[in-house]
Amino acid sequence: MTNDLWQDKRTQDPDVRRAANDCLRAWEVEHGERLESASRTGAGTIFRSQGFVVVGRTSKANSLRRSAGLIHWSSISAKQFRRLKRVCKREKKRLVFLLLSHETGETRFYEVPGERVRWHGLPQRKRTAGIAYFKVVQHADARTLEMQPAPIDVTAFERKVAHTDDELTPPLPPARPAYAGIITLDPAVRSGKACIRGSRMAVQDVLEYLASGMTEDKIIADFPDLTREDLRACLSFAADRERRLRGPVA
Repeated sequence: MTNDLWQDKRTQDPDVRRAANDCLRAWEVEHGERLESASRTGAGTIFRSQGFVVVGRTSKANSLRRSAGLIHWSSISAKQFRRLKRVCKREKKRLVFLLLSHETGETRFYEVPGERVRWHGLPQRKRTAGIAYFKVVQHADARTLEMQPAPIDVTAFERKVAHTDDELTPPLPPARPAYAGIITLDPAVRSGKACIRGSRMAVQDVLEYLASGMTEDKIIADFPDLTREDLRACLSFAADRERRLRGPVA
């Protein structure tokens, strides 16, 4: 479990920081990856996992009042953006921007695949060269990240965490995934890979068996502890992960 990784300058409030860390824990479960804090900036934190570089960008509540419908606002420099791209290319990892919006009583999260973002496509800061903005705006029932030539619909990537003085409600996907309670993460088992019910059977193993041509009956015969529900959970987990990582169609 992530332990208080998110501590940039905008998450000094204990409730907000706890909500931000709940977001990271939910991200770990959904993606089957363990996150480690790599570095911090004034507006966000950079995390690393086995296959990802996750950039957390936070937004102050008073920043959201600047324009109608604004949900998230944060800045990024061209230098930082290029450096992140180089790091991901060198380490062969995927870049993810995790955009947080702290409001009264709740925190919203938006996950945006890095391959869908171009720095020059982000709104530019007119008075300061080399600075661009992440802006998530409400349009009717949709939430979009402002981009040129076309905005990115991030509605499906939204998460919410309600927080009060007493406790927080942990973030959940819009619908409970089919693999919930079946696919688990444990740093002491298979180096933290996504596994089935805490066993050493990883999701990756099941997918490789299926890809090699093994039938469900053969897999269950070879591994009696597995059920058809477990196999379906592996497929559902893989499909959900792919859906969240999909980029633009070439």
